[in-house]
Amino acid sequence: MSFCLAGKSKASQKVARTQKFRLPKPIGGFTVNFCRNPMCEFFGLPPDREDRRGQRPNKTTNEPRGVVRGKDTERAYTCGSCNRSNVVKPNIAIVQEYSRISSVYRRTKRECCPNEDCEQHKTSVRLMPSAYRKFGKTAKGDPRFQCKSCKKTFSLGHATRRHFRSDLNGKVFRALMNGLTLSSAARVLDVSMVEIYRKIDFIHQQCLEFSADREKDLPKCFEGRTPHFATDTQNLTVNYPNRGVRVLVDVRHMCMVEKDSKFVIASTTDVDPSVSPFDIEQRMREVGDFDKPRSMRYNARVWFASEYLEFINTRYSRSNPVSKKRQKKQKPEFDPNDILLLKKAARVRQDVADYAHTMLVKKKIGNLYRHLNFSVDQDAGVSQSFISLYRNEIREGKIRIADISMSKNLSNDQRRFLVYEGNKYLEEITMQMTLDGFIQGVGDQEDIRDEDTATEYLLNKVYKNRTKQEIIENLCGSSIYHPNVGFSYPFHFINEPNKRVIFRTDPTDMNFAQMAQFIVRAGTHPVDTYHARARVKVMGFERGLLGSGLIEFQSQ
Repeated sequence: MSFCLAGKSKASQKVARTQKFRLPKPIGGFTVNFCRNPMCEFFGLPPDREDRRGQRPNKTTNEPRGVVRGKDTERAYTCGSCNRSNVVKPNIAIVQEYSRISSVYRRTKRECCPNEDCEQHKTSVRLMPSAYRKFGKTAKGDPRFQCKSCKKTFSLGHATRRHFRSDLNGKVFRALMNGLTLSSAARVLDVSMVEIYRKIDFIHQQCLEFSADREKDLPKCFEGRTPHFATDTQNLTVNYPNRGVRVLVDVRHMCMVEKDSKFVIASTTDVDPSVSPFDIEQRMREVGDFDKPRSMRYNARVWFASEYLEFINTRYSRSNPVSKKRQKKQKPEFDPNDILLLKKAARVRQDVADYAHTMLVKKKIGNLYRHLNFSVDQDAGVSQSFISLYRNEIREGKIRIADISMSKNLSNDQRRFLVYEGNKYLEEITMQMTLDGFIQGVGDQEDIRDEDTATEYLLNKVYKNRTKQEIIENLCGSSIYHPNVGFSYPFHFINEPNKRVIFRTDPTDMNFAQMAQFIVRAGTHPVDTYHARARVKVMGFERGLLGSGLIEFQSQ
């Protein structure tokens, strides 16, 4: 790695090299900055963060050797063994975002001090009973407690104990889940908007508690099993009308669904409503974060205000190109007062949101499984997050990850024709297996399908006499967009036509039967179904008409 040391003496250059950190510091031993190539001998081994060139050999070596190049967001660590480059990630930002999204799933059940400014806020009565004292009962007989810190009292009991019209809870919930606007729901149910907002807050809290009760048993559900999970992201475009400008704001929604049960393991967005981008930018100036690369900053979790404004301007200029003469006369810029979202919430960085989501998934699934199979919809960042956070399990051969490519713009007639061709080819392969006397191997799945045996036969036919390196090059490759990389599934599904499975972990850790079952079941259709249902059922998630989202600027 090269540092900017021009104009300094040799002694000062030596001191600078020893004090400059090559990579961000681990947070409590946690780091994602290492070689992320599962087929590399240095996979998952963090390199030395300090540059020790020109020094005498000591006990602390610089293995595995690598180089950090680039500036700011392009700063990347290149492994010295496989020569793969990996963008340097801010460890502290990932930990901060994981702490935020995981706090949503903590089960407090209103058993804590309701004063948000109190130090006992979010400290449960069950976890720390010494922080509270009993304070009698309410008129209805519910137990009352008092916080010893702020002297605030609160009662425990049924969630609807203070509701005058508890029958509205289910009605408002059904109205929201069937596409009614808030004003329409208020008119139909004959209630005020204030009551609608109160019911929404209550429903939100009840949904979180319900999901927490269900998810606490997830590790037991996967005990000794080999489940398949589908992961995908969707950009939800929200229109914010401002002063003569209609700004399109994207909210990135990431979700994971279990393939057999269709259970949603985790669903997160990249919006943090608790912070302000303007406050973050002021804090960055105070601590000097602007003088550091993004991976070395303390405040690297969210977009700060001026950077987000520049991002919106850049996206507008790319989607609405103008001539050079017009571009010189007119320089469209946003007024910070026009971006209403920045006053209320901040968007989390995409890579930080991906890693935090994967950490939440890993926590929920537990470690009682036999093997885990992950399918990702052609998103290299999401695949890298799974590879980084499951590095120990990947080395043990317990995790399998693949990127899925398919044709998404085909008509129903074209899909049915591909399914017909696939079924016809399956019959031919079945007859050929009978003639060859093919014996099926032992896989992981209990339900054996005809496609499993046929795919295993094709894998044996193509890769039986290939070396390990040749199999890796054919099924993994270096780019998911290369037409010859991965396994093209010939027995088409109507929901996933022309499916291609690109392995991101070592496929040679499996036998051909396990590999065939993984290829047949790999796919993102369960999570695509979830996103489609959310767009139909939830108002504001639906996709707009083409051409309706153009941004127009007034000349200044």
